[in-house]
Amino acid sequence: MRVVDIPSLGAYDLTTGETGYASVKAYVKSPWAFACMQIRSSELANLPWRITRDGVVVESHPLIDVLTQFGQESNYVEAMQSTEIDLLLTGKAFWLKDVDLIQRLNPNTIKVKSTPSGIDGFVQTIDGKVVNTFSRDEVVYFREFNPAKDLDPGVPVVEVVKGAIAIEYEAGLYAEAFFKNDATPSLLLSTDQSVQPAEMDRIKGWWDKAFKGSRKQHKVAFADKGLKAQVLSSTMKDIALTTVRDQARNDICAGFRVPKILVGAMEEATYANAQEARRFMLEDVIIPRSKYFADVINAELVRKVDPAVTFEFVPQDLQILQEGANEKWKRLSDAVVQGAISLPFARAQMGWPEAAAPINPAEKPAAPPPTAEEVEVRAWRRKAARALQAGKGADVPFECSWIPSGRQATIRAALPGAEVGDLEEIFS
Repeated sequence: MRVVDIPSLGAYDLTTGETGYASVKAYVKSPWAFACMQIRSSELANLPWRITRDGVVVESHPLIDVLTQFGQESNYVEAMQSTEIDLLLTGKAFWLKDVDLIQRLNPNTIKVKSTPSGIDGFVQTIDGKVVNTFSRDEVVYFREFNPAKDLDPGVPVVEVVKGAIAIEYEAGLYAEAFFKNDATPSLLLSTDQSVQPAEMDRIKGWWDKAFKGSRKQHKVAFADKGLKAQVLSSTMKDIALTTVRDQARNDICAGFRVPKILVGAMEEATYANAQEARRFMLEDVIIPRSKYFADVINAELVRKVDPAVTFEFVPQDLQILQEGANEKWKRLSDAVVQGAISLPFARAQMGWPEAAAPINPAEKPAAPPPTAEEVEVRAWRRKAARALQAGKGADVPFECSWIPSGRQATIRAALPGAEVGDLEEIFS
């Protein structure tokens, strides 16, 4: 089944090659930046989603299969995570629409061909050689905002926080070198006397054995024959390494808009404030981001396959936001009772469609007319009731034209000996 009328699977060489190694280095350079990217991408990829038609959920559709399978070597969650990380690292991300499959393209290999009138297409270059060219309709193109050029890739978050990443990275290297040197500052041992090389080696060996290593700090040293020790480098405390590193981590989290407590700042963490931090990130970062993703997917994929349906995320289905929604509705409903806001406004704040609102009694549609069978049953019941009021039995003769024979037999069997109070159940 062809979903998109473009060249068949395998028409393109999707090998990514080694291009973009700088992005790989940026991805793994900082543990905190890496964690921020993982957290953001995982939250986005795990948002519930659906396909709807005129507001009604569609249970089966080719687009559901396309998005769920997402290529031969991937799936929806993995691809959505990769797409978000591509945007954070490079400011751009690409999906190739290849018949009834979607493939992620390495953004480091793709260049956007744009003119003042629009995007002409995309060029894929690997190891300095152009291997593919794609038309605009063949690619789903995600991009960060670019204040200079609307159509070109924008500024990635990693570029914004690269200074903080460099500080954290260098601080880590300093700490690593410090402890590789057994947590001792560099020293210069000096004396006014002439010392032979063998004696130098013996003295250094004695010093290392006596004082080198983090477990031997603060021991008392004694040297004779004019031997002096001079510290050539500062300790981590002296250069406030911890403070510098923590500020860099704060800046990284601020740039990625991921609460520090979610990344690893557990000094004052509790379950409650961790939940609040996650809820903040979902509501203020992930959900607005998902709306952008949904807009791009609808404009560049869904409408080209089936314009009658819509792709949408359903963050309100997340349990953590359900709890928040309950609290929000309590606040809004209290305001409605106090007359501060209207019920339609409260419904709009909750994101509930007007189609789900209860019907005003004055606006309720008229009941449908009774069927011929219902008319006949009512007439039979009235005749039986009049007979009972006249002191006769309820088993009166009645000719039926519309009541099925089985129901007739059931009613007739129950009428002998029936009282007025029994008629409702008999004729129901």
